Amino acid sequence: MTKATSFVAIFLVGAMTLFLGEFLVTAQVRCNVMELRSCAPAISSSTPPPPPPTLKCCSKLKEQEPCFCDFLKNRLAKPYVNSTRVQEVLEICRVPFPQC
Repeated sequence: MTKATSFVAIFLVGAMTLFLGEFLVTAQVRCNVMELRSCAPAISSSTPPPPPPTLKCCSKLKEQEPCFCDFLKNRLAKPYVNSTRVQEVLEICRVPFPQC
């Protein structure tokens, strides 16, 4: 193996590692209950019947699904996430309620 071939091989391995690292970072979910604010009208409306969840709301619920158990452990987020209406919205959006 020549020096040039070794350099190219090391460069390619480094580039693949960098791209894989970028992929893993973008694949992670940032748990933030404020990401669910688009669901506020569907969850907290006092007018019967409440408005249905928007597509953005459903999308955010699906995105934040891995975080629900953490939200339920948070004393500030738990009342928001653990309500009956949230469970109804999750069902409408076809997102399972967490079994923590």
